[in-house]
Amino acid sequence: MSSKRVKIMELKNNEDVRGYSYGLPSEVFSFLAEVRDVHVASILPSKVRGNHYHINRREIIVVIYFDKWLFAWDDGEGTLVNFIEYQGIGSVCIEIESLVSHAIKNTGNKPVQIISVCNTPYEPSETIKRALINDS
Repeated sequence: MSSKRVKIMELKNNEDVRGYSYGLPSEVFSFLAEVRDVHVASILPSKVRGNHYHINRREIIVVIYFDKWLFAWDDGEGTLVNFIEYQGIGSVCIEIESLVSHAIKNTGNKPVQIISVCNTPYEPSETIKRALINDS
């Protein structure tokens, strides 16, 4: 499921005896035009990251998961909230336009790994809270 302002792509696992291996499709680099910030984080069970939008920043989030998790987004202020839940083992790449609120909740029992890649340097005043998922 995707929308006009969010694109979700399941990534192919090129796993071998060493472990998993996911590559990004080349079109994600044209979406960003340039990489100015990379952030790596985990989300522990029942915790949420996000619940915000960026004023001018485009973002790609790569999610690597080993259980269940939920992604929520809107297409801008006043629009419906979309939800998609994943389970099992895998990875997805999510392209997020500016002004789109987004959040990830770990609904499973194992940590979820995320890598966020953005087209502008991090600036706290450019990130605005707009909650989509209850974080309790």
